[in-house]
Amino acid sequence: MENANYYLDHDFQDKVKFYVVKAAVAVMSEAESTDNHAARVVFAGKVLAGTSSMAMYALGVSTNATVKGKIDAGTDYDSDLEFVVNGLFNAYAGE
Repeated sequence: MENANYYLDHDFQDKVKFYVVKAAVAVMSEAESTDNHAARVVFAGKVLAGTSSMAMYALGVSTNATVKGKIDAGTDYDSDLEFVVNGLFNAYAGE
């Protein structure tokens, strides 16, 4: 698979999905005073209902310079996924 299209890889998407679901569960119990909480809850609900696009989220993750560099180098990127997924949550929630 070409590295530019790595986000389409089902194993990669499954790994991203795991961390997106983990983040969504955490969002559902976060304080209402959290920045962008209402939008985060709406997006978390879509994630937990299975109506958000994991391909699009995986695309966002794969554009992270650290993850992309490790994919291009053929090295393990798993340790970076949760950090990147959490960092993108607000963007996908519409902040």
